[in-house]
Amino acid sequence: MQNNSKMNYLERFKLEWKLKIEESKLNRAWWTAFYFDFEPDPNSIHITHKFLGKLSMFESCAAEAAISKHFRRAGGFKPFPVAFDKVEWFGPNEDIRVLRPHDQVSFFHYYFDAQYHTLRTAINGLRRDEYLFNPHISTERPHVHGVLAGYALMHGQRIVRSWDAQGSTLHNR
Repeated sequence: MQNNSKMNYLERFKLEWKLKIEESKLNRAWWTAFYFDFEPDPNSIHITHKFLGKLSMFESCAAEAAISKHFRRAGGFKPFPVAFDKVEWFGPNEDIRVLRPHDQVSFFHYYFDAQYHTLRTAINGLRRDEYLFNPHISTERPHVHGVLAGYALMHGQRIVRSWDAQGSTLHNR
């Protein structure tokens, strides 16, 4: 017999996602994410790179400047292919379904070669993360294959600035 918490996963996932969205609207937390070529809206599907929490106006400008400086030095955002199809359950009750990279070694090869570890370290100077970067996607999809096509600085659900292979875009503030 299937675990009841896993049977009701879809309903709980939708409710938890709705609550997270509402909470982020209220708290207006800052965060950064990689987004996919097939879905450029990080609110839909993304890989969170760094959670920054609440920032002052000065701190948010410093975060944006640090990210822009990184991409100028790196010659822009370098897209890279990923495949997430390894299902795992985590959380205190092991009831949160996520997908992990099929080939963790290849993922980190691109990640470190493209200097995204350096970017996370630069942002850590503003707000230290208590967690190591552990790529995963919270989704009910059976798999996600695509190209990470860009990077975004988010404030709640709003994209503040995004970076892709063509450069950066400042979104409405």
